[in-house]
Amino acid sequence: MTRRKAASAALLLTAVTLTAGSSVLRKDKAAALLYGGMLEQNRLIARADSANLLDILLLRTRGGAVSAPADLAGRPCYGIALFTLAEWARLGRDVRESSDIDPRLAATRFRFYPAVGDLPPVVELPAQPGQTSEAWVALGVGHAPWLKTSVATPDSQPPECNEQL
Repeated sequence: MTRRKAASAALLLTAVTLTAGSSVLRKDKAAALLYGGMLEQNRLIARADSANLLDILLLRTRGGAVSAPADLAGRPCYGIALFTLAEWARLGRDVRESSDIDPRLAATRFRFYPAVGDLPPVVELPAQPGQTSEAWVALGVGHAPWLKTSVATPDSQPPECNEQL
């Protein structure tokens, strides 16, 4: 077994273990919207299995903590909104173009900071009123090929992430 296959198998085992061992983890996501920030256009992933995989890889499988906003200042990012089955159903059948979807209609929204140079990819949950934001290294991004997971060099960075994501 190659190293890559072994790593994939280990991550899949972790995801299955998290799914089986947690009463809180439900596979209830219907779609994901990648939006704003460094993206030229929004990208809709209207597949439940892909949205649930993003939930597991980015929100449930966490690397080391990152000091937000200090370690994230000046880095490019984009927003990701995960829509539950109920939220997706409320949007109706007519709204399926990514430009027609308001990410604020999803209860689960976070920022994704692609890897830049030696800096790893990071996920940040923005602060809720009365709380501080959380950020961590995104371990599972290699298993989500539809994510823009890196920026070539720091010199080619798009504008830094904004607060509205």
